[in-house]
Amino acid sequence: MAGDVSGYIPTNVISITDGQIYLESELFYAGTRPAINAGLSVSRVGGAAQIKAMKSVAGTLRLDLAQYRELAAFAHLAVTWIKLPRPNWIVVPG
Repeated sequence: MAGDVSGYIPTNVISITDGQIYLESELFYAGTRPAINAGLSVSRVGGAAQIKAMKSVAGTLRLDLAQYRELAAFAHLAVTWIKLPRPNWIVVPG
């Protein structure tokens, strides 16, 4: 049931008064601390509760993190693809 957030609350979800933080073991073992999955974690604290400086800093942070992780996954795929054996008729530039 690991990775399934639609089931019961697993042990890697910390329920807090103002939302839920979803911890991810892959991030933890990759060295990311805290290993929080920003895409699945939710907050019930609205923008009205945040000071202007916090809104400014955190405004695009979630989107930036998602884009970074997507780019990292794509880069990993590219490196894996380059390392695969190829038939002799495929020429890899570079």
